[in-house]
Amino acid sequence: MQLLAGDTIRGRPTWRGILVVSGGFWKFSVHDSTVSWFDPGTFNSYRFAQEIRDPGYRASRLTEIYPERGMFHRRGDPEKPTVADPMDDVSLLYFARTLPLEPGQCYELRRYFRPEGNPVVIRVVKRDTVKVPAGRFPALLLQPEITTSGMFSKDGHAELWVSDDSARVVLQLKTKLSRWSINLYLDKIERPAGTPP
Repeated sequence: MQLLAGDTIRGRPTWRGILVVSGGFWKFSVHDSTVSWFDPGTFNSYRFAQEIRDPGYRASRLTEIYPERGMFHRRGDPEKPTVADPMDDVSLLYFARTLPLEPGQCYELRRYFRPEGNPVVIRVVKRDTVKVPAGRFPALLLQPEITTSGMFSKDGHAELWVSDDSARVVLQLKTKLSRWSINLYLDKIERPAGTPP
């Protein structure tokens, strides 16, 4: 994961959130990237791009989102209505880190840019301790759920651990997809110049 400042989309300043999943072995390797351009204050998404390179499946998707007009469209498709203050998979992940997370809480958000994906549910399950390559951290276990296919789908049973401090660093992610399981672990933390904490 990377978060970079300094981009603009249609003249609006944005942060660019990048999530890359790469792994597997031999013919069964996965190389997926998801990039979100979103407003650093509202987390409204303006652009969402995916490159999917999975065994037996490849896709390139570019979605333009227009919060001011309440519309979105995927490259090659007509415009469709979106929700008020729309967010995509990545901007939702960063937004969730800003919530006051306490075990037992459950948030229902209706901000996923594709209306049929709502509500987005974020459950705060418990406090935990996580050991990953980057070290050992006090953590909060979250269960995010979006009513669509993908990493945070209902069928994926995703579990997300974030650090139990003000930084809310993503430490670990485990999810199941139709034919695969994905486990991601924080390897290191780098804060390049100009990157928000």
